[in-house]
Amino acid sequence: MSDRLRVDLEQFRALVPEFDDLESHTTSVRSALTQGLDGEGECWGADEVGAAFAAKYVAPAEDTIEAVTLLARIFSLIGDKVDRTADSFAHTDARTGDTLGWIDPGVGG
Repeated sequence: MSDRLRVDLEQFRALVPEFDDLESHTTSVRSALTQGLDGEGECWGADEVGAAFAAKYVAPAEDTIEAVTLLARIFSLIGDKVDRTADSFAHTDARTGDTLGWIDPGVGG
């Protein structure tokens, strides 16, 4: 097998704060959007026209807030997975080095 896997753990781990920032920014956007929508209230009224507007507006507005909330959660999960993957790479590399050192003391960690 001639293919090699090389991972720069420092560079890989540097991605984690970027996902944290994306989560934070997305959460802020969600908060601003929610405050803006909540601040308007049900300004369309309760008459027939208002009810027709609400029937087409409320569910998609709620879906949008839910989607932005999920997006923030996804960014958080990706950051966590990247961090755990880096830990796994480091652990595997250390174990492989130890194993090679046991087989041939001139090799490994």
